[in-house]
Amino acid sequence: MVSIEGQIRDVLQANWSLAGTLLASEVHFSIGWYDSEYQNNPQVTVNKAWSPEPKWFGSYLSAGIPDLGYVSHDRYFIDCWKTTDHDILGEEEIETIGDMVTECFRILNNTREGYTPPLGLVIPLDRGVAQHETSRQPYMMHIQMLCQANYRSGLP
Repeated sequence: MVSIEGQIRDVLQANWSLAGTLLASEVHFSIGWYDSEYQNNPQVTVNKAWSPEPKWFGSYLSAGIPDLGYVSHDRYFIDCWKTTDHDILGEEEIETIGDMVTECFRILNNTREGYTPPLGLVIPLDRGVAQHETSRQPYMMHIQMLCQANYRSGLP
């Protein structure tokens, strides 16, 4: 079974529709953190952020044994990364990383459902927070957005 991070990554990659240097075949999609092996490629990573308290609901039988079910509302980071060797950050670099985050937001909004159970719903919670690293060379353009993945136990 593919992990929740893997399902989110796969949905982003399968529905990616940007062109030019941001074609899906040029973007490195992965689970975890930035991968320096692909520093010349734009990157989209999915990483678990935290798990709020699950919401518990009535009991059900699992293999004849009573059990409580729950709905979790886990949070995941979706990070967009793009390095640039330019000495000056221009509009093009800012626009490129912005386009990547907007594309992730668009995909999550259009594919809120349709994940493999027990994962039921994935929704974006924000439009991303810039965490650019401009004190290093090459510059690292980085925006991190947050999404919520709802998981329900006890599904048949």
